[in-house]
Amino acid sequence: MASHMQLHVDTLARSSVFSDLPIETLGRLAIGTSESAFARGSVVFGRGSASTGIHVVDKGQLKLTIETMQGDEHVVEIVQDGDCFGEAAMLTNRLHLLSAVALTDCKLLHVARNTLINELEHNHALSQRLIANLSDRLYRRTSDMENILLRKALGRVARFILDEMERETDSANGQIHLSARKGLIASKLNMTQEHFSRTLRTLCARGKIAVNGATIAVVNEEGLRLIAA
Repeated sequence: MASHMQLHVDTLARSSVFSDLPIETLGRLAIGTSESAFARGSVVFGRGSASTGIHVVDKGQLKLTIETMQGDEHVVEIVQDGDCFGEAAMLTNRLHLLSAVALTDCKLLHVARNTLINELEHNHALSQRLIANLSDRLYRRTSDMENILLRKALGRVARFILDEMERETDSANGQIHLSARKGLIASKLNMTQEHFSRTLRTLCARGKIAVNGATIAVVNEEGLRLIAA
């Protein structure tokens, strides 16, 4: 296998969708895979653009956003190393509803639509992995929507912290590390950055959390869960 093909196989094997698949499957996918670099601030694809496949983040961090009628940007999701994005538009052969913008310098793999569709036609394991990944993201987005619509600011931030604790593998000590800037997290929670920071200070004052830079320590988990209920 050529060196660049092997690198593509290795990167796909580390991704959320393609990990643990047989090397033969990864090899076939790698044939239709290309690599691209995007500088910070670059648009990978915009809302309304045609989908040509799915993207896998090798290195870097991106935001998936939607703009309101007033031109305000709302962050829907933040993706980083190992994450895939663009699956829904690719599988339904529809235009992208979101824009993907690089938050840092990024290296992405692009798996072409025809390559992936051809593999899905006979590969049940890959189909199951893709369905599971999409279902997980749909569940999380529905949970995010519920958080925004049904909770006030204090409960919204408390729920966010608890959800991050569940997602982070190294949160057993009651700490989480914010993987994105506070402004981006605030947008995801439908808040301003100032409101988000003020809410964190309120939770600190009530003895529920302690904040040190980008690290949040949960001091009173039971109390935080009562606020998030």
